[in-house]
Amino acid sequence: KLKKRGEDDFEISYLESDDDFPGGVKTTLRIEPQTVTIEREPFPATRMTVQDGQRHLCHYDTGFGHLMIGVFGEKIVSSIREDGGELSMQYTIDINSSLASRNELYITVKEA
Repeated sequence: KLKKRGEDDFEISYLESDDDFPGGVKTTLRIEPQTVTIEREPFPATRMTVQDGQRHLCHYDTGFGHLMIGVFGEKIVSSIREDGGELSMQYTIDINSSLASRNELYITVKEA
């Protein structure tokens, strides 16, 4: 689902299946210029902020416990508009200041 939130702000939400949560897990991406915030429900403590060129400390709920992770946005490119578009992000995650993973996310939104 794509929703316009402001001039250049959009929200993408989708439902993921998960064996531990019969209703699924809702993932929401709030897209602003050079910043994407990712939240997952029903994990109230899970919020990651990916900002181009910046590192943020973020809470992440694994379902087994909470972690404080560092998220560094390497590159964010968005062409998301009201009728769809594309979002690509490259970011790293560190735990206790040690690199844990390099990540790439590509999303295409179009009318069904």
